[in-house]
Amino acid sequence: MNWKLWLRKKFPTHVERIILKKIRGKTLDVGCGKGLFLFYCQARNLNVVGLEIDKKKIKEAKKLAGGLLVLGDAHALPFKKEVFKNVTALDIIEHVNNPLEVIEEMSRVLKLKGKAFFHVPRGKGVFRYMEGHINFFDNKEEVEVLLQKFFKINKFGCVGFKWFIRPPIVPPSYNIFWILSTFVTWDLPEFLSTHYYFETTKK
Repeated sequence: MNWKLWLRKKFPTHVERIILKKIRGKTLDVGCGKGLFLFYCQARNLNVVGLEIDKKKIKEAKKLAGGLLVLGDAHALPFKKEVFKNVTALDIIEHVNNPLEVIEEMSRVLKLKGKAFFHVPRGKGVFRYMEGHINFFDNKEEVEVLLQKFFKINKFGCVGFKWFIRPPIVPPSYNIFWILSTFVTWDLPEFLSTHYYFETTKK
C-alpha cells in the first residue's frame, strides 16, 4: 500500500479545499498530472476534465481518478472556445514554454465570465528548486501582468506555511517540501510566502 498516496487522497491541501468549494459546472484541470485534483473533484461529484501532456501521467490519472482525461498541450488546448465554466492551473505556468500563450488558451475555452484559478510558486521561495520549473516569478506583479491581459483578478493570496491549520500529515513521495503543504495558509507577507494564489474571471 502506498501510504503517502493514501494520505494525499484523504487530505487535499488548503488551497485545493478552497477551490473545491468554489467550482461548479464543467471544469478543466490543465496539467492534471497524476490526477489527485481530479480525484478530489470526482469524490464531490464535480464535472471535471483533466488535460495532461505526459502519457505516463495520463495512465496514472486513469488509475487514480478515472473520468474524462485528454492527452494534449496547454499551449493549444484541444477544445472549442467557451466550453468550460471553470479552469484550474495549479502549479502549471512555471513549467510551460510560454505562460502567456497558455493563459490565453485558458481564456479562450472559458465561457464569458468563467472563472480561472492559478497557483504559482514564488520564484524566490523554496519551490524554485523543484524539478521542471523553467519560469520564475519573483513577485506577484510578474504574474499579474500576464493574467490581467485576459482576466480580472478577484482575489489574491500570498500562500505559505503555518502550523496547526490541520493535523501534521505527511503527503506525497516526490518532494520533501510538500510535507509543509498540509499547514498552508495565505494572507502572509509576500517575503514569507512560497506560492501565489489568484482567483480570476474572464474579461
